Amino acid sequence: NDVVVDTNFSASDFTTMHLFRDITFLTTDTLKRVRLDDPDPLAVKVDDCGEFICTGQYNVIIKDEDGSLIGNSTGGTIRGEAPESTIESDCTPKADWNALVCESKDYAQLVFESLDSDKFERLFTPIYVINEEIGFNNKLNTQRDHHWNHFYTSMRRLSRFNSVVKLGYKYEVKTGATWPSALRYRWNGNISDADEVMIYQSFDTPKKVGVKRNGKIVKALGFDSSSREPIKVEDIPSDEKECGTHRYDRATQAITFVMKGTDCDLKIYLQSAIEVSLRLDLPLNDFWSDTGATTFISRMAAVLGINPARIVVTDIREGSTIVDFFITEDDDPEEDGQDEPDPANQPENGEEDVVTKDGSVKIRTDELQSLKTSLITKAEKGEVAEKFGSPVLDMSVAVV
Repeated sequence: NDVVVDTNFSASDFTTMHLFRDITFLTTDTLKRVRLDDPDPLAVKVDDCGEFICTGQYNVIIKDEDGSLIGNSTGGTIRGEAPESTIESDCTPKADWNALVCESKDYAQLVFESLDSDKFERLFTPIYVINEEIGFNNKLNTQRDHHWNHFYTSMRRLSRFNSVVKLGYKYEVKTGATWPSALRYRWNGNISDADEVMIYQSFDTPKKVGVKRNGKIVKALGFDSSSREPIKVEDIPSDEKECGTHRYDRATQAITFVMKGTDCDLKIYLQSAIEVSLRLDLPLNDFWSDTGATTFISRMAAVLGINPARIVVTDIREGSTIVDFFITEDDDPEEDGQDEPDPANQPENGEEDVVTKDGSVKIRTDELQSLKTSLITKAEKGEVAEKFGSPVLDMSVAVV
């Protein structure tokens, strides 16, 4: 049963990506070149993998860069195959290796995890990573219980997931449960600066969803002044996309963001915010010719005395002119001089909340309530109408 390349049977959660080239075999028996182990079926129990199999071994990637491992002239990707997953058109099952052999080398491992303080206790599995265009559906389990409490397992499982993805496509990442309030997304393995995928993720909360790249806030996409429509991530040319390029759609409560490049490390997090719908006595054409989304943000920020980066316009529509927007919490490290904690350096004991600093939730909520009161007062006094040169017909304001 000896083989040249075998996976670790006990690696239930994760196997790092491996690259092979210039391989010379002393035997011509291709059956003994590769074998990918299946997950341990005995681990499907409450004190190990839970209700279904651990999925780390289904998401193994072995890249053959020149064909010397697979035995062809072009190379490709050898990867795991989960029983419930669908198979892309460029992949062929190879039963002797217990693997899929794919023509493309454009595969990568996407890793994401909860940053909440209950990341070892609260389960929100299964997770599905889906792309219907290429027939991709990957069911993921959270990590195995590796801790012990004297003679018993700890019943603590880290909410971290790794999924095979094919580069250059858009994936929906979904759960039937409630997402954590903050997640970290990153790559594992060999990624070039041009490699990318798009992620679509919906939430069941009206809170604004924000993005930070290496601890710094990434500004959401705005509106196209020519088409007067929101700029979609999908419409941006690949060479203009960056790690963290994103749009949040308030109507669907979903965010679409880009994972791109070697050092792409993102935090996707829920933000407390003021949600405002402002109706101005102004024809929509006049609004676009005189104001537009960018000028609206600048003027509203001037009225409230806040950084324009805190205002995110989500919709502009007729009736006369209705502008829907968020005023986000003041959490920019560049403003307060504090760096975002590095999730990789946080203790894995579930005791420390890496989402917010101690006491910051109440402080930020108080600040938003105060800002809400200020906006209502300024609208009643006519300061908003004066700034925009048109009366305010009505306005709804709520902290979410």
